[in-house]
Amino acid sequence: FGLARAVFTQQRAREFFMNGNYQDAIFFSMRARRLAIEVIRANRVRVRPEFFPDRLESRYEYQGPDDNELDRRIDKDRGRMGRDDDAVHVRIQLDLD
Repeated sequence: FGLARAVFTQQRAREFFMNGNYQDAIFFSMRARRLAIEVIRANRVRVRPEFFPDRLESRYEYQGPDDNELDRRIDKDRGRMGRDDDAVHVRIQLDLD
């Protein structure tokens, strides 16, 4: 259930951001991106270079919790996550206003 996990992780990142928890927002958003890249690769599609972290974002990867820790935190809300089939039809709100 990679797609559902990626979408849900990004939604959690947005919640952290909206609540002023910017550091967790960064860590969860980057985890969501890595999960999305895994889904793209699993579908045998080439990942565009701009999807990978830039120099600044790479620094956060070394400072943050590892993927297992982030996934454990996400799994606590697993009941809200849904299935991959559902994630295909979800409307993702990306505005931060």
